[in-house]
Amino acid sequence: MVRFFLEVELPDADDANATLVQILRDCADDLVDLVDLEPGDKQDIHDPAANRVGSWSVSADAP
Repeated sequence: MVRFFLEVELPDADDANATLVQILRDCADDLVDLVDLEPGDKQDIHDPAANRVGSWSVSADAP
């Protein structure tokens, strides 16, 4: 078993929800291209303006 972590910084703005929706869609599109998720996999996440706003990673599940 592995754990998937997603960490995103959102602006304090009226459109934060729309920004999050777009980030999650883009992230999902990127994940489709991966064959298997394995511990150590990671990727930066960018907002629609191409600013780094977070990352996702996969780690081994600790007992």
